[in-house]
Amino acid sequence: ELFMNETISEDQIITDARNLGVEEGCHLALGVSMKSIGHIEGGPDKLVEALLKCVGRRGTLMVNTFSRSFSLKTLQTKGAAVPVFDPGETPVITGMFAERFRHHPGAIRSSHPTNSVAAIGSRAEYLTACHNAHAPAYSPYSRLADIDGKMLCIGIGDDLVALRHQAQYLAGLLTAVPSDIGARYKDTKGRIRIFKRKDRGGCTVKLPLLVPLLRERGFVKEGRIGKAGSLLVEVKDSLRIMTEELERDPEHYLCEDVSCGWCRELEKRLEIFDRF
Repeated sequence: ELFMNETISEDQIITDARNLGVEEGCHLALGVSMKSIGHIEGGPDKLVEALLKCVGRRGTLMVNTFSRSFSLKTLQTKGAAVPVFDPGETPVITGMFAERFRHHPGAIRSSHPTNSVAAIGSRAEYLTACHNAHAPAYSPYSRLADIDGKMLCIGIGDDLVALRHQAQYLAGLLTAVPSDIGARYKDTKGRIRIFKRKDRGGCTVKLPLLVPLLRERGFVKEGRIGKAGSLLVEVKDSLRIMTEELERDPEHYLCEDVSCGWCRELEKRLEIFDRF
């Protein structure tokens, strides 16, 4: 009971992150389950500050700040009633930590209408600048790979969140299935437009099977942040390996649920029906 009520301090977070391999100058994408860490003195804001101290002035933190999407039918028939995405105002759907992160005074949020990211630090502008309505949804993760970034997953198991979706995209899987969702946004001239998403995230049920491949090659370090089991993942090599594996054997990573429209549609389009 005493352990359950223990408060996690900023110093403990910094020590745990250092033990996991987070160094000054790291560029980190974050996936965080606050409840898994335990009670942090100062809440999400203190977690952000602790991790910023870990990476220092030369480092960067990045978080998914995804927002609501709507069916294209809704956008076409009830467009005026649908809120317009605003990077400065639109709340996130990716959790309390992400919502607090975007409010940090140093945060820069990208302008992608449904899959924005926010970043703080030396490479924040690089990671967010070109992520707009014309960019692939998960492209900041390829940019993170280009600067030898890492992904810190705190309390979310083998769920590599958007990193694995970028692997699906690079393997040609996300654009193989038509998308029927989008959002309203303002273009660079302030005109309200309808964004039609072309690369909706695919089924993730089988994607944790990719993580053992990364462990075998030494691209995953494991430890704890507070009470939360955590992973530190090398982005460049992990993205390459996951992409190559999805290209080599896409069928292996499709779920068996006959009602999963994405997996069944992908089977039809790739003409892989062996299991059915």
